[in-house]
Amino acid sequence: MKDTLEEKFVLPEDIDRVYERLCTVIRDDNYISIVSGTLTAISFADFRTRYRRVISESSKKRLNLQNFKIPLPEDMLGQRFIKQLVAIEDIFDSDIEKITTMSTHKVRMARHLELWVQGGEVVSDEVTALHREVTLRWRNKHRKAFRKCKDNEINDKAQKIVDAMRDQLFRLGDDELNTEHSNGELYILSDDSIGWHRDWENIR
Repeated sequence: MKDTLEEKFVLPEDIDRVYERLCTVIRDDNYISIVSGTLTAISFADFRTRYRRVISESSKKRLNLQNFKIPLPEDMLGQRFIKQLVAIEDIFDSDIEKITTMSTHKVRMARHLELWVQGGEVVSDEVTALHREVTLRWRNKHRKAFRKCKDNEINDKAQKIVDAMRDQLFRLGDDELNTEHSNGELYILSDDSIGWHRDWENIR
């Protein structure tokens, strides 16, 4: 494998690092496939497509953005991230247009992440790094906001956190995500592992 990497014009000083990352990403992807019951053989063409970013990190190709329409959840109000925003009065359950827009951002971002990984435009550890970075930024703001917060200040503090996070643009690999995808990333995470209310973990 190292000889092949050298043949693909990977610099000698980078071969060990690229080899180790490639092995880690393949192992992680195979584990996820085994758990989901979808493990299949990977052809050479699939390998070249899916993992080319690891081998050619100098590539500056922009992420492919598709303006596709995909089904939204039938019960949009039942989404946890929507329940969280309603709880802090960022939106109300009657704001169907806003709820639809936010749900669209979340679903499009989730689908783009799938397509980018499948197409080799990013690799799974870059997606993991994105989630980790956004979560850390959220955690710092959440801890700061609620360190000395009175009960009657909860919604105001929570709204300021979500407003501040929506204003940020996040990076995925070499690319800066646009506002829609950055907001979509927030909604993906707040369906599971982050929240805005002081007691967000109890809002389900």
